[in-house]
Amino acid sequence: MPLLDHLITEMETRFSSFHQKALKCMSLVPSILVTLSGTELKNRVKDLVEIYRDDLPSPDSLASELHCWAVRWQKQQSCTLPSSPSSALQHAITLFPNIRMLLTILCTLPVTTYSTERSFSALKSIKTNIRSAIGTARLSILSLLHIHRDISVEVSDIIDIFARRNPRKMELVDVIADAQE
Repeated sequence: MPLLDHLITEMETRFSSFHQKALKCMSLVPSILVTLSGTELKNRVKDLVEIYRDDLPSPDSLASELHCWAVRWQKQQSCTLPSSPSSALQHAITLFPNIRMLLTILCTLPVTTYSTERSFSALKSIKTNIRSAIGTARLSILSLLHIHRDISVEVSDIIDIFARRNPRKMELVDVIADAQE
């Protein structure tokens, strides 16, 4: 059952308690906001203040600001409500600085997750049985080469740089050029 263990571990990592609390910012999106009850909204606000207190301009006024934000969208329920964080962010004017900050954080969450996932998956693919023999510097360089494989690398230039940095008594022969001839 290694497959099931791996899936369970990935799901727990992806949906940790911190991620679940951070995703409560989705309740600020007007199309979701109008479906929530007042007590449910207050509970979500407590979690948001707990997580993002240092990032908010005035965390103590978030509850009243959220009430005004909810009233604004409940009055406009007949028109089309924004259904994504980025579209809701366009409506968060200067009257709602805390809401604006939370929506900005919500808009950046997927981006930060993706870049971290990319480097972790690259490191997993580089790890081998001989990883313990590889030094930290070499592992970092291999990771960068794997992550940025879209950048072309001239092998002959790398050999020349290596030969200049590591002079030897013997002359370094370009084995690749000799094999192609």
